[in-house]
Amino acid sequence: MDPWYDHLKEVHAYWRWIILALAVIVVIKYLAGWLGKKNFNAWDNRLSLFFVTAMDIQLLFGLALYFFLSPVTTHALKSAENIMSDAGVRFAVVEHPFTMLLAIVLAHVGRIMVKKMPTDDTKFKRGTILFGLSLLFMLARMPW
Repeated sequence: MDPWYDHLKEVHAYWRWIILALAVIVVIKYLAGWLGKKNFNAWDNRLSLFFVTAMDIQLLFGLALYFFLSPVTTHALKSAENIMSDAGVRFAVVEHPFTMLLAIVLAHVGRIMVKKMPTDDTKFKRGTILFGLSLLFMLARMPW
């Protein structure tokens, strides 16, 4: 087995905990801001930036694993006819990557919406909804 694969897979596995912690913090902070009618400040903005940046880094790790290093995906992509019939392979090749990609897109849309909304209330509301959906998608297809 490729030592790069083992190391990057381990980093990818540990980095998810940072992302999960950031996601929970962002969702709670934005929900508290929305329900508490608080003012949106620079820290709120930075927090969403840290969350999205951490997700982007994880995406790079995941893409390297998916396309170059993972023996499961590289083998499955060569013989694509069997991907959907094996639950483990389907999870690794289809369900996990596409759900996580959707979570990343939702986080990015949330970040854009937060920056463009005219009022603090709408920033917190849109951020809570979109970052919350991103968190739910991550939780749904994260290997535990």
